[in-house]
Amino acid sequence: MKKLKFLIGIVIAVNLSGCTSECSECGCDDCMDADIGNLELLRDWSALQDMEKPEEVDIYLYHPDLPPWHEVTYSDVSRYEVTPGHYEVLAVNRQDAVLFQGMDNYYTAEVCLPTRTQDSCTIVGEAPLLLFDRTSVTVGKQKSRCTVSPAPFIKIINFTIRVHRQGNVKEIETCHGRLGGVLTSAKICVRQQDGFTASLDFNTRKENADLFKKSVTLLGMNPDSSHKLKLELTDESGMVREAEVDTGKLDFSDTSVLNCNIEINLTGTGTEVGIVDWELGCVEDIIL
Repeated sequence: MKKLKFLIGIVIAVNLSGCTSECSECGCDDCMDADIGNLELLRDWSALQDMEKPEEVDIYLYHPDLPPWHEVTYSDVSRYEVTPGHYEVLAVNRQDAVLFQGMDNYYTAEVCLPTRTQDSCTIVGEAPLLLFDRTSVTVGKQKSRCTVSPAPFIKIINFTIRVHRQGNVKEIETCHGRLGGVLTSAKICVRQQDGFTASLDFNTRKENADLFKKSVTLLGMNPDSSHKLKLELTDESGMVREAEVDTGKLDFSDTSVLNCNIEINLTGTGTEVGIVDWELGCVEDIIL
């Protein structure tokens, strides 16, 4: 009799252990008391317009009393078992050309671009298409659902440069630009940006004999730095002309896209350059 009771006790213990290990699937009372929450994360790509969504997305979960949690996802729906509580959720696409640092907290998360030195000047390249979204979710013991909508994090300046030639001035073949005051890093979840700056070199695209265009992508502009734009124009004979203009304070507080119209007057004796206007752009103006 004692042996029978002992065997029955073992069977009951095994059943209870199996129920606890499959807590997310069974509905027994013991499972309802387990300290596990189920989170379903959905990806919404509507903010990308016609841009192609990335294959890999890094998901970070931040709980005030737990270490940060990180996983790379490859699908638009992912499910996790986590400790119940309030989480800040950060989604960012992977980019091999940049460095992410300060990821232990969402408010210190930062993206950095590599720099190089050329002619005693610090040069930064254009920013890749960085996408991110930050949202909050409270996870309970029942299933919780959260949607992240990654959108372009980068800033865009669309340059349109018109050349006016007077007299016996040869046609311009190439137009090279260097913009100062460009940020080399940016906090992902902080709106006001400042930090180290560099110059951004870019080559324009020739549309016709006297029209050049270029869309540059960057992390932002340091409001306390000089935002001068230097232009170098080379004509058919190889003659190089240089010009410089102060772009003023480039403010991205109301938009992520700025359209800049520039006019250059060329004569046999000199070069004059001026910014006609700055216009607020929109997502549809992004040309990558």
